[in-house]
Amino acid sequence: MTPRLFALALLLLVVGAAPLAANDTGRDCRGLVALTDLDHAVEPGMRVAASERAPAHCRVRGVVNRAIRFEVTLPDDWNGRMMFSTVGGAAGFIGDTTSLLGRGFAMASTDTGHEGQDRDYVRQPEALLDYAYVLAGAPAFRFQEFVPWMIGGARLQAKHALTAESFQLLGKASREACDALDGVDDGVIDDPMKCTPDVFDLNALQCPPDSTANCLTAGQLQTARYMYGDVVDADGNVLSPGVPPGAEGAGDWAAWMLPTARRGAPDQSLIDGMDVLLAALMRFEPDFDIETFDPVADRDLLTAATAPLDVLTADLSAFRARGGKLLMYQGWNDYPLRPQRAIDYLHEVEKESGGADEAGEFFRLFMVPGMIHCSRGPGAWVADYVDPLVAWTEKGVAPERIEASRPGPEPAFTRPLCAWPETAKYGGEGDVNDAVNWSCR
Repeated sequence: MTPRLFALALLLLVVGAAPLAANDTGRDCRGLVALTDLDHAVEPGMRVAASERAPAHCRVRGVVNRAIRFEVTLPDDWNGRMMFSTVGGAAGFIGDTTSLLGRGFAMASTDTGHEGQDRDYVRQPEALLDYAYVLAGAPAFRFQEFVPWMIGGARLQAKHALTAESFQLLGKASREACDALDGVDDGVIDDPMKCTPDVFDLNALQCPPDSTANCLTAGQLQTARYMYGDVVDADGNVLSPGVPPGAEGAGDWAAWMLPTARRGAPDQSLIDGMDVLLAALMRFEPDFDIETFDPVADRDLLTAATAPLDVLTADLSAFRARGGKLLMYQGWNDYPLRPQRAIDYLHEVEKESGGADEAGEFFRLFMVPGMIHCSRGPGAWVADYVDPLVAWTEKGVAPERIEASRPGPEPAFTRPLCAWPETAKYGGEGDVNDAVNWSCR
């Protein structure tokens, strides 16, 4: 645990050590300002009345180490559990601290030491480290792999751009080729690893000489092949896995590859901004030139600069020894993170731990069919990972399957999410839209 998170946990334990008196809860909550010291600036606590969103609770805000804003909430009926809520992307804001109060959890979050979504924090060494020590589902844990892959894709997109229409075309083609491979035609490719190039043939989408409608040009096919394919070195070793087929039109591809006003530059996409990020990370390397950077051959140059951001070990023995349980989830159609990275990391942990069975005692990976980056998509992606983690940690009941649902307005259905490498299989009888008729095997 980092000093910052330790400080938050310590604060929470102090709050929880003495239950708030029913007749004086306001004063006890406000009195938390007394926890201010050289490392923590704590505001007076605030009593928050019960509402439709959350029960009555005490909310405390403050600053750790003069830079990291935090918020801690504690319900009156605390169950002794704490959820530290992280935020995604570039962080810069405090995450959710109310959603589990109704289930008795205390909650905490930080802004990771910087405000806003710009990337100025990468130029500030302490802010960069603060940002790096926050993990979440669908984790971006290897910038040395992530950033060069994005830059390579951005360069191809600049030459031969895929459009919103291209993404819809690709999504329709991959769905028609691979949706029914699992025996159920439901708009979701359950196991994209089966959607191989001989099944999903990109060449069939190439434009004829006399048309560019409802097809891809030769240049666009080159860009698409990069996105789907693995980036390999001269010896054939995979440096970056590609994006599995499926859900291309669900929003992820467009959000990352097309210009967006959210970055403040209407002609720049998210992947376009990766060269700016890398140049900032490499600013202390005088010979580094982003214009001549080779995303395949020059990755070793980034080792030192990206080390604070990257998980460089699969040895989780210390975490395991103190009783830790790690439940990771990853969408199969996550464009920026590409799910094979999570599977590869699981295999590395298994190797370090003495095998799959040994690793399975503390680390389970749940792949989510049809889910794009963190949420949404055509699959069943709404799931409760908290109760299975609590049961595993406190009662030793390892999760084998987790029920998930796809909300409307699309046709709703439920599916089991299965601990990798198992996948959900329809039993052949009963309502195909009901998870009860599916098994993990």
